[in-house]
Amino acid sequence: MVALAAAAGGVYLVVGRGGGGGGGAAGGRHTNTGTPALALPPCTTRTAPLKLLPGVHTHFVHVGGKPYGVVVSTSHFGFVSLRNDAPLVVMNTSRFVPAVAQEVPLADSEGEAFARDQRYLLVAEGSGAKVFRVRDLEAGRAALAGPLTSPRGQFALQVVPSPDGNFVFVAMQNSGNVAVFNLAKALAQGFGPADFVGMIPITGLPTGMAVSPDGRRLYVVSRPGIPVGSGMGTLAVIDLRMAETTPRSSVIKNDSAGCGSARVLASPGGKYVWVTAAGGNALEAFSATRLLSDPRHALVARVAVGAAPFGLTLVDDGKRMVVADSSDGSTGTGADLAVVNVPKALAHQPAVVGAILSRGRPHQFALEPGGKTLLVTNTGSGEVQAVNVAQLP
Repeated sequence: MVALAAAAGGVYLVVGRGGGGGGGAAGGRHTNTGTPALALPPCTTRTAPLKLLPGVHTHFVHVGGKPYGVVVSTSHFGFVSLRNDAPLVVMNTSRFVPAVAQEVPLADSEGEAFARDQRYLLVAEGSGAKVFRVRDLEAGRAALAGPLTSPRGQFALQVVPSPDGNFVFVAMQNSGNVAVFNLAKALAQGFGPADFVGMIPITGLPTGMAVSPDGRRLYVVSRPGIPVGSGMGTLAVIDLRMAETTPRSSVIKNDSAGCGSARVLASPGGKYVWVTAAGGNALEAFSATRLLSDPRHALVARVAVGAAPFGLTLVDDGKRMVVADSSDGSTGTGADLAVVNVPKALAHQPAVVGAILSRGRPHQFALEPGGKTLLVTNTGSGEVQAVNVAQLP
């Protein structure tokens, strides 16, 4: 059975699996006989119509260059990476409108993350990552703690630490793998070649990573080529502890993930894995359990959004998802931030609340302490955007 149904702000395809006997088979295998499967978003130029939300206060701050990654510390400092031989920008974010405090020279910085209770800032760059002491950056000092470098790693795009902060994972987009580093050893014995543990092989070009809340899994999304519409992407499920010792054998599962998979986010409870399909103009939710046990039925929600969605973040205690529709205008649609009602999306109901006007290819998010202000990097316009998400309907 194949049917089209209106849901989650767009249209999704339901494919029913018929027939078959019930019960468990020999060896403990189970046959799914009736659960409908959502179709993964194909490559498309079609987008959902998004209505701008009134009354949401927003402000743009020019920082120059091509802002890409952003993180915010609990002491109200923001760190913004700029692509293409531009500096790391340190901002004071204690007020709604952030202000530039200093700039730190870097080669080609991309994604960012904190490690060890925000004592260290990790910035993806080159064949690995640069490590800074957060207290130094906040005090106006720019001393580098050390570099993490990998042999033959190309174009470090995203970086995430293990939950205990002892290891660092860096997505190497152009070499098709994830580099693993022993940060604990680097901090204790000095940075050097011994910090590199090995590579996790990834199908396609890795574009985004996330660690499950329980620290057991690393999720990596990838796509076959550089253009967002180059083809169907992959969601890899990785045993995180095995990745710290034997990375080459740590991939548990490779599942399909829609056209042009861009970023991935695990829900706070770990039940769902959210993915932006940049080439399919959609937001997806997968069941974390079914990704391993029943991949055909792992996709549990699909929401049509704007053009080329990249970054995604949860706000309002997880009840709203904000998605960066990073269109450059070539599709005839403007850049915006789509706001999605998460419970409605999971219930297969119309879920798009509306959109917040952005500009210049929005990419990444950071939520201020307290959860009321969202910072957005606008790569095309050289700006950081502040959004009052407490005003979202």
